[in-house]
Amino acid sequence: MRIFKTPAWIKKTLPGIIWSKNPSIPTLYLSFDDGPIPEATPWVIDTLKDYAAKATFFCVGDNVRKYPHLKDRLLKEGHQLGNHTMHHWDAWKFSQEEYLQDIQQCSQWVESDLFRPPYGHLKPNQYWEIKKTYRIIYWDLISYDFDPDLSPEKCLRVLKSQTRSGSILVFHDSLKSIRLLKVVLPEFLKFCKDEGYAFETIA
Repeated sequence: MRIFKTPAWIKKTLPGIIWSKNPSIPTLYLSFDDGPIPEATPWVIDTLKDYAAKATFFCVGDNVRKYPHLKDRLLKEGHQLGNHTMHHWDAWKFSQEEYLQDIQQCSQWVESDLFRPPYGHLKPNQYWEIKKTYRIIYWDLISYDFDPDLSPEKCLRVLKSQTRSGSILVFHDSLKSIRLLKVVLPEFLKFCKDEGYAFETIA
């Protein structure tokens, strides 16, 4: 079951997490997880540039280690970086010590006080410890661009109908997502521009 829009009751149970921003300003906050990789990230950067859109990229540290030129290009183009762990670990499968060490390792490659856990998974003890150092960023709306069974038409329809001022949206600059992303992202950016939205980094 796909839950595109984060329910209000979930947001209320985790008030220390940032889900969205000021709804009174016609601005959207695009974010991209899991990169940077040469097969997807340069295309995303070029597409964002076509629409004068800035975004926040939650980077896997090991990808930055392998492709440091992509990190440099993201920063040069005015985008923002966030920590997405070193190895894209699922927090539910690791101890607090192991998971925090992986975040720390990522911080050596990605300098940022923003953190997003892969899969959105965190144990309570991990959450409280991470919160001491990072602003934990989740999302108001997720695209499911990684889902091979999701059609571009449905993805676009949901995004267009559910996007609101202040929304933090999740896409992925990854191998799993690039097929759908190449159809959806330009159309969505054009729609939002026509609706009068601006695009800014989360911070």
